[in-house]
Amino acid sequence: MKKVIVTNVTNIGDPVILLENGVYYMYATYSGATKFHVYTSTDSKHFEDAGVCLSEDDTFAYECVWAPEVIKYNNKYYMFYSGRSFEDKLMHLQVAISDSPLGPFKDVSSEPLLKLNDKSTIDAHPFIDEDGQAYMFFSMDCSTNIIDGKHISQIYAIKLNKDLTKTEGKMVFISSPSKEFELYSGPEWFWNEGPYVLKNKGRYFLTYSTNFYASKHYSVGCLVADNPMGPYVLQEEKAILAYVENEMSGPGHNAFFVDKDGTLKCVFHIHSDYNHPSGDRQACICPAYFDENNNLVIDYK
Repeated sequence: MKKVIVTNVTNIGDPVILLENGVYYMYATYSGATKFHVYTSTDSKHFEDAGVCLSEDDTFAYECVWAPEVIKYNNKYYMFYSGRSFEDKLMHLQVAISDSPLGPFKDVSSEPLLKLNDKSTIDAHPFIDEDGQAYMFFSMDCSTNIIDGKHISQIYAIKLNKDLTKTEGKMVFISSPSKEFELYSGPEWFWNEGPYVLKNKGRYFLTYSTNFYASKHYSVGCLVADNPMGPYVLQEEKAILAYVENEMSGPGHNAFFVDKDGTLKCVFHIHSDYNHPSGDRQACICPAYFDENNNLVIDYK
């Protein structure tokens, strides 16, 4: 774990980092899950809580406000996230916009960005390709996605319009847990969630988290494709970020950013208490890179 920075941000989950004008802005699922806080740092090691950036008054959701991801687009800041609706009690995806990375972020509409009639969706990740086409990757949540009697979280993708405020076309299936390293939390509950996409040398690399978030086996896999919406195949049939015995439990729901030195970094959470995995998680950062074979490496050991 010598390569891992264990930050002072705890009691959170699903961290992402945006670097803007020399400041690192971290967003994460906040304890209580009815709003989002933003954390700021100038060295990506020591963060301060800069306060609420999305309040209960500015979201369609009433609970389970999870997994914010913020990008800068057309000189505004777009936050993609999921939350539970008053109307049908399902989880839906939403986008909120602000003029500042500190917020306040406000939903673009009273209606969610993606709302399915009978399924909950979580973990929205926006990706804009070099040709300008925008996509949103997300997870069909296992709370309502039941297949052959089993609760299974699966990753899907859909196109977004140029304003990033509406979906276009049909959802496309990306992945479902099936390999040995993805099945530790069985026999009735399985997860592929928290997607994040990078592009390198014309190939698309989709990292995702698997297994139960409160298990030490929560970990990160990597899929690779020649097109943004697939088909994707595993880079390797094992996790590229996994627990380290007696050191690091449940690393997952990762994202990537480029630091001030131009180095690719991976941010993810671990269990704050190694011996008692729970929803109390701590944000960590480590290097990442593409090797000589154009494989994505999260350099955490």
